[in-house]
Amino acid sequence: MPPEDHHHPISIASCVQITTLMTRDLVSVPPGASVSASAARMAERRIGSCLVMDNGVLRGIITEQDLTRKVVAVGGNPGEIPVSAIMSSPVVSLGTGATVGEAADLMIQYNIRRIVVEDEGRTVGIVTARDVLGFASDMNNILQDLSGMYGTLMFLDSDMQVLWVNKQSKDTDVTGGSKPVHCYELLHSSTRPCHGCPLTLAGTTPGKTVLTSEIIDNDHRIWQVQCHPVSWGGGHVLGVIESAIEVTRERELELALREHQDRLHVAVEGADIETWYYRAGLDKTVIGADGGVVFAPDSRFSGTGEMFGYLQTRVHPDDLTVFREMMVSLVSGAEHLWEGQFRITVPGGGWRWVRAMGRVIETAPDGTAVAIAGVNIDITDLTNYQAAIHRANKKLNLLASVTRHDILNQVSAIMLAGELLEMDGYLDGDGELAETIKRIISSAGTIERQILFTQEYQGLGEADPEWQDVSLLVGKAAKEFEQNGVTVACACEGLAVYADPMFGNVIFNLIDNAIRHGTGTTHVSIGFRDTKTGGILVAEDDGSGVPVDLKERIFNRGFGKNTGFGLFLSREILEITGISIRECGEPGEGARFEMLIPHSGYRIA
Repeated sequence: MPPEDHHHPISIASCVQITTLMTRDLVSVPPGASVSASAARMAERRIGSCLVMDNGVLRGIITEQDLTRKVVAVGGNPGEIPVSAIMSSPVVSLGTGATVGEAADLMIQYNIRRIVVEDEGRTVGIVTARDVLGFASDMNNILQDLSGMYGTLMFLDSDMQVLWVNKQSKDTDVTGGSKPVHCYELLHSSTRPCHGCPLTLAGTTPGKTVLTSEIIDNDHRIWQVQCHPVSWGGGHVLGVIESAIEVTRERELELALREHQDRLHVAVEGADIETWYYRAGLDKTVIGADGGVVFAPDSRFSGTGEMFGYLQTRVHPDDLTVFREMMVSLVSGAEHLWEGQFRITVPGGGWRWVRAMGRVIETAPDGTAVAIAGVNIDITDLTNYQAAIHRANKKLNLLASVTRHDILNQVSAIMLAGELLEMDGYLDGDGELAETIKRIISSAGTIERQILFTQEYQGLGEADPEWQDVSLLVGKAAKEFEQNGVTVACACEGLAVYADPMFGNVIFNLIDNAIRHGTGTTHVSIGFRDTKTGGILVAEDDGSGVPVDLKERIFNRGFGKNTGFGLFLSREILEITGISIRECGEPGEGARFEMLIPHSGYRIA
């Protein structure tokens, strides 16, 4: 429930100056003018009164009522009677600083309909009862329009009975019914005043402050109710204006928002996430920490300060360059979204790796950032795991390199022995010994090629995935096949794929397969299309294609006419970042390899 709202009682008329309503174009006659001449003047100007002026001095006023009662009713001759004989004098007047409320009070007090307005003894205007009533009618229309916009508006008497309402149902007649209708009956379908109603708290005592409160009716609807005592004529309270706005939906949304914030707060704390916020000042950029939470509830960093000065106290010195580049690119408007990794200090000391993501949420007309919000996610454990894996991979690669070197030495010895046997004539003829030696030499050659092939892929999974320009990779691979008479085209301008650094080997291998195994291949094309399920990178040729029964087997380890590892390792490289590959071309019309890339794994500049 909101706090009570204290105001002074409504008295609009006491705030509006009389000069806003008065008529400035005055009509006057001299005291000696005849009644008939004055009546003709009033008829000509279509007015109901005329001032009697003597050399600029106000002597009196004549009205239609004076003509009727003092001349016509007694059978007088209008042409012979001067206006000084029937005028009302002295004239009731007010100064220019008076209000409409004061004018209304005088009209009631003296039972008159017109008041003259004077400024330092000089007559400057006149206000009539019609002017005051018109003002009241206009205010009534304004209140009715406003109440139609903001809710229900009622005028109540001291017993909480409704005298007027801007909204009522077809079944309820507030003004024409025989039985009085109370506000709580009309608005809340209740038989007694609602608990917490500000009207019962404020009462209708003159000078009593106005209260605002929220109440819940029998239908569990929430209303914001405000009561304004209306005073008139020396502070006498005529009644109360009550405004009621249903705020059930707003309170439900506020409750849902608080619950969402609570859940978000728990999620942020549980996920080791820190929120941060930058806002550009008049002459510098400042950093704030509204709602920032990192690693522990008491780890909020407070205050504002010059951006880089703040960073120097928190970001690792070796990573300041990276963070500065991020903030400069965002603040300048060069980028609206940025992410990177760096180290920051944490409560208790020590450094933690975080992944920072910043987004521009408000820009100036010149495109520079006004406000930037972001989060820091603790990735220290992940970074440590990756570092451990990299160290293990390096050791395995070192072991594989030594083993590969030893195997190649032994294979070289076998190949050398075979060459010596061939020189000595042991391979001549078709004898059983010659065939055996030939098979040994051939197997040794296959082992040598496979060992050399694995050397090319020894870095598989060792380095972190990265964004790679497909057009550049295709162009680099195409240069290797310029002497084969095969053209390579690429329609992937601006496409970048997030993949293992050996993704270029996949592109090379697909082109090499098209040339090596696609009989009659003259053209290879690389294309891309965006779909609802992800991006599809296509490599197709105009060769003989792949038979239906081999479409899946070609990805098996050891299958093929060369090393048997090309497509097998290509699939392994792609799967590191969630990319799948399949062959879906028509046999006899060329091979078609499709790589399905997740939405998060590609971007187009």
